[in-house]
Amino acid sequence: MNISAKTGAITSYNLDWNNLIFPGKDKVISAVKAKELYLKGTPTAFYHYLVPNEDQRGKETILVYGKRNDFEVSKYLDAVDGK
Repeated sequence: MNISAKTGAITSYNLDWNNLIFPGKDKVISAVKAKELYLKGTPTAFYHYLVPNEDQRGKETILVYGKRNDFEVSKYLDAVDGK
């Protein structure tokens, strides 16, 4: 999922789906509540980001504030119960 740093809006997402039945939108939490819960449960921090270059060996680092790609942090939020 990509979220705009300027607006906070979701700009893209990608996930492969199977043939599943999804709950109706009257059964899910609101987008505002989902954003609140996701950001609350997904800590952000300052960290150094290795900037890739043309040979894919980043030599420059920049200090950024954001969500790290940490495999211990859940990247999904259940739309029905918010967990």
